[in-house]
Amino acid sequence: MSSLSLLRQKLTKALEMDKGGIPTWLITELNTIAQNAQSINQEIDIQHIWENYKNQIPKNKVVLTIAYFLDGLYLNHNGILLKWDKRKLINTTEKDFLPHFSSFFGFTNFTTPTPITEVQNEVDEDEVTYTIVHKVLIPNGFKIVSVSYPGSQGGGAILPNPELGKAQPREYPDVIALPPDNTNIDVVLNESKGMFSRASVEPDVNKTLKYKTDPSKITALKETLCVAQVIDPNKQLKNIIIGVAFGVKSNTRTTWQPDNVDFIFRIVDRNHWAIGIFSQEMKNLIDNIERETSFPKLFKLNK
Repeated sequence: MSSLSLLRQKLTKALEMDKGGIPTWLITELNTIAQNAQSINQEIDIQHIWENYKNQIPKNKVVLTIAYFLDGLYLNHNGILLKWDKRKLINTTEKDFLPHFSSFFGFTNFTTPTPITEVQNEVDEDEVTYTIVHKVLIPNGFKIVSVSYPGSQGGGAILPNPELGKAQPREYPDVIALPPDNTNIDVVLNESKGMFSRASVEPDVNKTLKYKTDPSKITALKETLCVAQVIDPNKQLKNIIIGVAFGVKSNTRTTWQPDNVDFIFRIVDRNHWAIGIFSQEMKNLIDNIERETSFPKLFKLNK
């Protein structure tokens, strides 16, 4: 954000769009703050606003979360900084405010903490995709064209049946990447899964392998890359590298041998990854074939 006038304009528009989700009094107060601000990087204490509307805060979950769980809020990432002390809202100044917080909201009277346990040796599809992108492809100079996470409708949609128009199914490879310059590889596709199950992995791998042989799919893939403006429209896709990625436990034996894939990426017990590469061109581009994942600790609810 470069000026107060632009900040005021954008803030007013954003608040107008959100007026159904946040109360009118907060919209008025935020607009007033922006109008009275003296500089784009000003810091303003708004403790008095929360105190004045203390009885109104619990009526809106968004406002309650902001007021009681944050200590500040930027109007735009580099704009005005609004500050307050959430401890004062629950009548304490102690550093460890959680007991006061629980007492203030009555948590101790009605609920007990939900038991959680640390995830030790499992991964989900998101983590598998993230790891192959950030531990293998990007460090070795591959250009990521698209990444599609479970349930997303983003990434590089491939339309293999143009004659069906809008009715045609859209296919979203989990990763589409281009290799570094001066290689014989044209494009890399990767299909990710969470924990290995042959029943779930094999059908998707067989579907992705068709991008090596099915002319309609190869054409559709080329069109996707052209739309993304990452290849020359005259380029022919002759060497398409296909890989599969998933997680396993160290005590799990897998005898599955997928035909024609060019690499298999595995995460073992959540903390270690390794990639087996069967394409010599691909092998020449990968410096390290195994390393630690370095995931942060992850917890899940006990069922």
